[in-house]
Amino acid sequence: MEKSIENIWGNGFKNPEDLKVDKVFNYYEKKSNLLIEKLQRTYQLDNKSLLPMAVVLGLGLSVYGHIILGLYVMGLLITLFFYNKKILFSFEDIKISNSNYEYLVSYRSTIKRTIKSTTRVVGLIFPLLILPGYWLFYKNTAFYISVLDKFSGIQLIMMIFSAVIVFAFLFIFIYRVSTKVLYGNYMNQLDNMIKDLEALMSLK
Repeated sequence: MEKSIENIWGNGFKNPEDLKVDKVFNYYEKKSNLLIEKLQRTYQLDNKSLLPMAVVLGLGLSVYGHIILGLYVMGLLITLFFYNKKILFSFEDIKISNSNYEYLVSYRSTIKRTIKSTTRVVGLIFPLLILPGYWLFYKNTAFYISVLDKFSGIQLIMMIFSAVIVFAFLFIFIYRVSTKVLYGNYMNQLDNMIKDLEALMSLK
């Protein structure tokens, strides 16, 4: 399709008529819609991948005799799925105003707030939730009994506190890297689009 947004963009607005600011705004609106659709589709696929992961881990742990742990891990992943789904609904609540620029700025702000809130969840809640999983895995084992015999109550508390801190940094690092890999290119495109629209608005 010769007049598709990709062809128009690739030709660099060679037609003088395409250089009109209002028409350029229209092209940016179409391009931004494509970008938002890609972002939402990637987020949905990323989130849906949690469900088969929950089933595989749950069944895998159950087969090896850790039924309660398997159910626990499955429950955590399913809860995370619904948490992410709720976040996705928050993007749909963004009001589409008369200005495409304002919509993109609001969308970017929502993404940044989401990353911050999810970072807190990953860094504070996940490390605490994973500790019961370790207890379920090691309870009644020789290793578990030897640890209880070897360390005092205060030492165990310090070890647990240290483990929470280590897990917090590890989970935040993994989340940040995965977010950069999955969404970094989209975020750069969004930033550049907003900058271009700001430049165009200065011409009006």
